Amino acid sequence: MVSQEWFDQLQQQYPFPIPCPVDARGKPDLYCVAGAFLRFRHGGKALGFPGSIETAEEILLINHSLSFEQAYDIVDRIIKVNDNGEIVLAWQLLQDVICAPCPLADDSCI
Repeated sequence: MVSQEWFDQLQQQYPFPIPCPVDARGKPDLYCVAGAFLRFRHGGKALGFPGSIETAEEILLINHSLSFEQAYDIVDRIIKVNDNGEIVLAWQLLQDVICAPCPLADDSCI
């Protein structure tokens, strides 16, 4: 699990996710919530509109309590609500699955 500080930095670095356009190819500056997550994890080197499988695999590296099926279902929902324009809800779903309260005073739980 990651700290709230880590999640806040993710949102600061990728503040404007959008629903997936009909043709996202050739538009490297655009990204959805899942794309922001993967780009942040990989230093900017990830698709802006990734699929559910690759995003679920990445979530499993952070949240070890999930099965692949659970992670896939959550990511599928994140992508669907993002593509329906519900960006705030997509962020909340991602936060719920990767963040945990940090028991340390300095919030260094990443």
